[in-house]
Amino acid sequence: MKEEKTGRDLSKKHILDSALKVIGEEGIASLTHRSVAKKANVAHSTVSYYFRTVDDILVNSFISMMDDLESRAEEIGLAIVEKKGKLTAKELFEIGARQAKEHYDSGYLLKAKYELILYAASNTALSRVYAKYADLNAKGLERFLKNMGYKKIDGRMLAYMLSGYELNALVDKKVNMSDIAEFALELTKKYK
Repeated sequence: MKEEKTGRDLSKKHILDSALKVIGEEGIASLTHRSVAKKANVAHSTVSYYFRTVDDILVNSFISMMDDLESRAEEIGLAIVEKKGKLTAKELFEIGARQAKEHYDSGYLLKAKYELILYAASNTALSRVYAKYADLNAKGLERFLKNMGYKKIDGRMLAYMLSGYELNALVDKKVNMSDIAEFALELTKKYK
């Protein structure tokens, strides 16, 4: 059962969502306590109260975004349970693609994700958090595909490849999420 959020939790979430908007719309170099406060329409001191440094904002906004994606992955899991395991791999990838599209439709979230991933290469704290989520994602993908009968799956490589598709979809509007699902399915068939 989900616990009820307090006013403080909602305020922190609002600040982190605003930080992601700043990163996604203006770039990571534009992220300051003041830029987040302005985007969130709160006092500068409110942002500073919750997050002492800009790195604190970066790490926590990444965690918030990844937790939101994890919640969507749980929704996919519920869809599988409802179908009592009768989903094909293609249907599952399409559900995942739709969930990702809904999550990233605002445009700024996908850009923010890649800004944060690039920044993680030079920021130790963010790099540790990113590695943790990358491992969880890879293991979950491997577990799912193995349960569907696929063998010798490298979840990390498949996840990174699909992430590359997300990045290309930012630029190439001809790429759609069902193409990504179809491609992932074809790739995994090689390992079945």
